[in-house]
Amino acid sequence: MQERACRCRTRRAGDAAPEWIVRLGAHAGPLRSWVVDVKHAGWESMAETLGAALGQQLLDCGLISRGDRDVVIVPVPSPWLRTHARGIDHAGAIAASVARACDARCCIALRQRLGATQVDAAARAGRMTRAHRFSARRCARRVAGRHAVLVDDVRTTGSTLAEAAAVLRGSGAVRVSAAVVSVKD
Repeated sequence: MQERACRCRTRRAGDAAPEWIVRLGAHAGPLRSWVVDVKHAGWESMAETLGAALGQQLLDCGLISRGDRDVVIVPVPSPWLRTHARGIDHAGAIAASVARACDARCCIALRQRLGATQVDAAARAGRMTRAHRFSARRCARRVAGRHAVLVDDVRTTGSTLAEAAAVLRGSGAVRVSAAVVSVKD
């Protein structure tokens, strides 16, 4: 693996972003290749490996404690059609492995409303300007009064994590952090 940047504070007053973001490294080299292969080739064993490393990173940074019942791991959802076409819920697979590594609960508390694809930067920018991309699922009440940790593969601009964090706070999460495999700098 690459360098292990522990965590960075991202949230400012009035901001929707998660309080902290933990990552394994930059979105480059082997880490980038592994993320791409998990998503597009359905490499589930690598999703489990990356999730275990990310879970250990959360523990090492002191963001959560092993077996803490006030922590809920929440994957950032992909549109169901994309998940079906790829044959893997990559964020869900990574999040499940994070939860196992931390002895925490995993809850699929969010659903993505829009199904646009990320073809290029312009399409991605247009998709990100739409409000209310995520909604809470019925099980989202499990995050009420707890520390929710959003899990995703890549943080690009941070808008996906911010919007998902806002929905979790609306569902009663007292604290929202994020854990991502890689960050595009």
